[in-house]
Amino acid sequence: MTTVKLTNSGVVFNASTHTYSSMIEGERPHIFPRSVTGIIRDNLFADEYKNVDRATLARAAVYGSTIHEEVERAERIGLYIESDEAKAVIEMREEAGYEWVESEYFVSDGEYVAGSIDLIWESRKVKGSIALTDMKFTYNYNEEYVTWQLSIYAYLFELQNPGLKIDKLFCCWAKKKKSNGELKLFREFHELKRKPVEEVKALIEQDKARRSGEVATAEPPRTEKADVPALLDKDAIEAFIDIKEKYEAAKEAYDELTTRMRALMREKGMKTFDGGRLRLTYTEASERMESVSVFDEAAFRKENPELYAKYVKETKKSKKTNERLTVTIRDDYE
Repeated sequence: MTTVKLTNSGVVFNASTHTYSSMIEGERPHIFPRSVTGIIRDNLFADEYKNVDRATLARAAVYGSTIHEEVERAERIGLYIESDEAKAVIEMREEAGYEWVESEYFVSDGEYVAGSIDLIWESRKVKGSIALTDMKFTYNYNEEYVTWQLSIYAYLFELQNPGLKIDKLFCCWAKKKKSNGELKLFREFHELKRKPVEEVKALIEQDKARRSGEVATAEPPRTEKADVPALLDKDAIEAFIDIKEKYEAAKEAYDELTTRMRALMREKGMKTFDGGRLRLTYTEASERMESVSVFDEAAFRKENPELYAKYVKETKKSKKTNERLTVTIRDDYE
């Protein structure tokens, strides 16, 4: 049983706008200007996912969030673990000799930056010895990125919990990859060396300066706000983008699922599957010959040029196009 008592930060995460905020009684919510991942991305790893399209990133985000939630449910209330990745994370904790304390723990400096720590563990051997652990399910593991991420979390954690100290930083990486034609789970457990607190503070100050314009940055030209109609505010724009990305990720996942189901029903010779709320009906591909009448205009014109000319008239015909909205999301716009 853990002995660690954590301070409630009062921070909440708004998924629709991807922002952190805190509520002070009797006052309006305070929205934190920056997230931990935003600071790292913009100041240290701006090109980390430059060549990855947004749909792929959206799918990866959904995939990672699902495993995060599965680990939390298993650790908090003992629910069944389905994915191999979630099982691997809990196995790595057990092997390292730690007890689960908390998942998705919000931390902040109370003013500028906030974030969510994946996992907080306590050593079984040394009570009160705390480790922060990040879970990664990306194709490749970037140790420097995770080290910075956990170092900032450790700094914020200790600010928020003055009586507690972070002794260890860990990363649990798990990913299914194809090996010799088979999909296999790869997992790695990493202990990381924490960045000095002064370097963490300097990075946060650098980000503040950068955003205030005190540090020159090469940015793409921006359309002046005065030229843009007040159609959507910032929150609505972020919500719009979030919904579009989730739609694209869900559509691709749905298409993959229906393709697998068709193949499975074809292999088993099933025409119908009835699972209560879900009913699947399989119709196999077919082709048949039908007799249709086709007018050979070219032959008629060649054999009867005068008659063709007599009955062919040039006229104007209206051509309608449907109303449409083209949605473009620019990766290089902040």
